[in-house]
Amino acid sequence: MLITIQSIVLAQTSSNVSVLSNWKANSLLNDNSFNTYNEIWGYAQNGREYAIIGSILGVHFVDITSPSSPVEVDFEQGAEFGSFIIHRDYHNYGQYLYAVCDQGNGSTLQIFDMSFLPDSVHKVYDSNNLFTNSHNIFIDTTSARLYVCYARKIGSSLNSNVAVYSLANPTSPSFIGTINQRAHDVFVQGDTVYLNNEGRGQYFYDARNINNPVLLGLLGNYPDKGYNHSGWLDDDGKHYYFADETHGMQMKSVDVSNFNNLQVLDVFGANYSNTSIAHNLISKGDFLYVSHYYDGLRIYNTSDPSNVTVAGFYDTYLGPDAASFKGMWGVYPFLPSGNVIASDMQEGLFVFDVSLITTGIRSNKLFEKIAIFPNPIQNTIHITNPDQLTLEGYQVIDLQGRIVDSGSLSFGQDQIELNKEIGEGIYLLKLFNQKESTRIKIVKSGR
Repeated sequence: MLITIQSIVLAQTSSNVSVLSNWKANSLLNDNSFNTYNEIWGYAQNGREYAIIGSILGVHFVDITSPSSPVEVDFEQGAEFGSFIIHRDYHNYGQYLYAVCDQGNGSTLQIFDMSFLPDSVHKVYDSNNLFTNSHNIFIDTTSARLYVCYARKIGSSLNSNVAVYSLANPTSPSFIGTINQRAHDVFVQGDTVYLNNEGRGQYFYDARNINNPVLLGLLGNYPDKGYNHSGWLDDDGKHYYFADETHGMQMKSVDVSNFNNLQVLDVFGANYSNTSIAHNLISKGDFLYVSHYYDGLRIYNTSDPSNVTVAGFYDTYLGPDAASFKGMWGVYPFLPSGNVIASDMQEGLFVFDVSLITTGIRSNKLFEKIAIFPNPIQNTIHITNPDQLTLEGYQVIDLQGRIVDSGSLSFGQDQIELNKEIGEGIYLLKLFNQKESTRIKIVKSGR
């Protein structure tokens, strides 16, 4: 299933990012929250590119070499599958993809050989000898180690701490030790381990001797502290970005050049609504790519880690925001083409063109500074414009992409009276000047 009318509407909720395609698998059941898809990963080989997306049934391998025409080239069923499966996770070590699942007593670690793509993938390992379930994994390629968060197996000594396995033989991992922390997620570089340690905060370990990992430092208290969920180190190895998976909480930029003097440099990214919530994030170059649940894909300029700004966005979720978990799950920006892939729990795989951002456009001041209230609205929209940025006009767009109201705005105008013929429902309010525009999801209420 490729781009539909809905995708055309989605294209209206964007800045500096465009969608190249949207793919869904056929005949997939939903779980009780109508969440069909989960983690995303990417792989490139012999000039071709692939998106790897998890679902309630297993893992889908989609050829996106032609980004506007994605083709599923293989599907591998999970050891456990069905509507109760919520969370899968993937990382690759060379040609091998490692796949885990967080639900089901019959789940396993699965390893797939992707060297035969685009013809097929070969399952070369499918066993719970090491563990049954895991929430998240990370592979440090420099040390050939697989780090497993919340590793669990009934009847074993595993107790949900971080388990570590050697990939000296990639198709037969072997247990080598643990870090005694129940971390939600982990990033590793050069045996330095960055643990997103839930409500306990951010922990940092030296794991060169995995039998005696050394705590390098911890960030137990910081602004907007919530459920410390996931993070990523930037390319210079001096700044770590992480998200607290708590509604309304900001993400953090942290100077980690000295673990004895950890400094939060900036908080950013929850100005969309009080239900805004970041999920997974990856740093690449001067940009941070974030899967932001209801707010879709958000890209931030981190060239100045003490002043992180919005570079672009694309909202994949059209329903009303809420204090729950729907929309975009994961993001992957490392494909050679520069295209970014992401997974939406309801809408499946998205392939994005972000070249406007990576070739020089840095931020959208209207998006950063302009807000509206109330929302839901009746007839009057009030505009918050603290920097008195120039606004020249507005459009109200319905979910079929039709402009149902429009008008000009004079300098300093801080409210809009909507056409009273507009019915109740969800719309997009576009505010613009000659250089920039911003689009805000609004709910029209009759009350």
